[in-house]
Amino acid sequence: MSLKLIRLDAAIKIETNRSRLGCLKAERAGFLGRQGHFDTARQGLEQLQREFAAHPDMHVSIWMHIAEGWIAHYSDNPSAAHNHLQRAYALSTAVNIKNLRSLSAAWLAHLAYSKNDFAVMGKYLRLALDSQDISFHPAESRICMLFAMSLHYARRLDSARPWYIKCREHALAEGDDGTVSALNFNMAGLQANHTIQASVFGEDINKYAPLAATGSAAAENFDLLVKNFSRKSWVYIIQAYTLSSCENFKAALDLYNLHLEDACSQGLEHQRAFFVADMSWCLCNLGDFNLAQKNANEAIGLINEEMYTEDRAVALGRLAQVFNILKNKILIEKYKTLAEKDWKIHEKSIEYLYSIISKLLNQ
Repeated sequence: MSLKLIRLDAAIKIETNRSRLGCLKAERAGFLGRQGHFDTARQGLEQLQREFAAHPDMHVSIWMHIAEGWIAHYSDNPSAAHNHLQRAYALSTAVNIKNLRSLSAAWLAHLAYSKNDFAVMGKYLRLALDSQDISFHPAESRICMLFAMSLHYARRLDSARPWYIKCREHALAEGDDGTVSALNFNMAGLQANHTIQASVFGEDINKYAPLAATGSAAAENFDLLVKNFSRKSWVYIIQAYTLSSCENFKAALDLYNLHLEDACSQGLEHQRAFFVADMSWCLCNLGDFNLAQKNANEAIGLINEEMYTEDRAVALGRLAQVFNILKNKILIEKYKTLAEKDWKIHEKSIEYLYSIISKLLNQ
């Protein structure tokens, strides 16, 4: 069982204060949601709502909104996640409960980061810092994770590493293996993204691939250990495009075929064009040109303006590589030009994010 759940269950067993007991139960339900146990998590919150219906408690209400936000986020309902966490932030601000204000602001920053809305992320991260208490590990671990991911995303891994370490320290201080799981996955995912970007745009993949491979294996094994089933197919997808970048095409394609649909149903549908284009690349290199052409056509139909710029750049760049093998000169140039255009936009967004984080760190 999760160390976090063991700690929460032990605290719930001995707690006699009604308010603190309710908070612990809400936190437990939210943590189960973060692990992917959505039905059990919702049942716990429904029971808690009945217990506090006649005599509400502000601390418990805030924790319940945070828990609802977590469940919504991990079950791929971003608007509900934002609404609940925004409500938690507003309530904790109104009654000046600083640690929960910091926690809800940090998670609102996380939601904004997930949408590449870096200006909003910076705003909420600043608010989280304004109320931070370094002894309140749930908020501190999320704040540190955001600094780590932002710096890593901006290709400053050396600067990100101390924040990854701080995040892990805060998570381990309360036995929060859910945060450790997220930390493992996010670090591996960013390394995998940099690996495929290098593969598409001509950089040395050896700068990124070894850490992507070992990191994704570690993330997979850790989640099996702590029984974290949230978005469990995602790690196999990052392994797939790490393998394709390292020219292990058969293994990559096998993982895509096994896990693509689950991954898309668990929140990665917006990246399907990226994955299908990479599958086409694998098929080309395995000599299955007819199926490669079919997948390329599917990827072209999936590419749209709603995609993250870096994902669209990679999808377009992979298609240019596919059409190079298929010897279609017109489409090679078309998709290469489109990919380079999006990649330049992405590079500007990296610098913008880095400027936001640098400003926060220097205040």
